Amino acid sequence: MDVIAIDPSLVCTALVVNDKKFVYTGSHISHTEKGKLKRWFEAFDDLVTVRDFDLSVDNSLSYAEQEFAKLNKYVKIVSCIMADIRRECNDVTTAKVAIEGYSFSSAAGPLIDLVTFGTILRYSLLKASVAKIIVVAPQELKTKAASLSYAPIKKGKAVKYVNGDGKSAGSFKKRDMLQCLIDMPNTGTDKWVEKLREYKDEVLNLKATPKPLEDVNDAKLLYEWLIRNP
Repeated sequence: MDVIAIDPSLVCTALVVNDKKFVYTGSHISHTEKGKLKRWFEAFDDLVTVRDFDLSVDNSLSYAEQEFAKLNKYVKIVSCIMADIRRECNDVTTAKVAIEGYSFSSAAGPLIDLVTFGTILRYSLLKASVAKIIVVAPQELKTKAASLSYAPIKKGKAVKYVNGDGKSAGSFKKRDMLQCLIDMPNTGTDKWVEKLREYKDEVLNLKATPKPLEDVNDAKLLYEWLIRNP
């Protein structure tokens, strides 16, 4: 069975399909003004296929025109995602997909745009007759990620996970999600995890987890959870 994980984003969607990684982003995010890959895109260039799009919207357009311009961009990106999925899958109709849901704490405008983009993506997966689609809430993803790397702590019927710093999964930030991958046992020769470990001293000391790592890490954690829970 083909296994697919998706972390949707308006600026850097990550896809992991059969452990092959893609990001769909804006050229201003992945490249410098001189056209060179930015630091972390370059460092992981051998492991991630970058699909660049023009994400800008002409502010001189009317409100209605801007809305349809965004819609056309979302359709174009989703079409590219679906093309990559079909190319990498043996049979998309038997595939299992996990996709991260939405954080409703986001600002209203971006959240509405993300829901629009996510709806087009989910509909396209349904239209492709994907066998199983699982939508995982952001808070749930934190628990699933922690369960991959840390032993469960049981208190009565309740089960929780705590990382090496004593932080509960429910409070995880992007840095903690990255740490989950670094700490994950039984990864063998997983190239993504190996490279994270190679750069861990540098990346864990950054104020924020950089792109594309922030997005690919979430998709990778979803993917690892899927293959361990068939």
